Amino acid sequence: MGLATWLVWADGGFRGESRDVMSLYLVQLSLGITWHPIVLVMGAYWLAPFFCVVNFVAIFLCYLRFKRVNPFATDLAKPCLLWSAYLSLISFKLMYL
Repeated sequence: MGLATWLVWADGGFRGESRDVMSLYLVQLSLGITWHPIVLVMGAYWLAPFFCVVNFVAIFLCYLRFKRVNPFATDLAKPCLLWSAYLSLISFKLMYL
């Protein structure tokens, strides 16, 4: 996602109607960073699905914004979407263990 966001920035995608891309990227980045300590270290398994679903939505919105600016950036965001969906499934399973 970092490379995809940089490609959008390099094409001038943070101006105009795609201004919110940086905030969406920061949301998904912060959720990705805080998932491990909150869920695995602190053991708050009930928060895991919430974090993952919000992270997936943020990545999907980034994907939609990237499509307007740089098509290669959308290709880079697709594996992140798949990984987030997989992590959501794992988080739901963790909640019920």
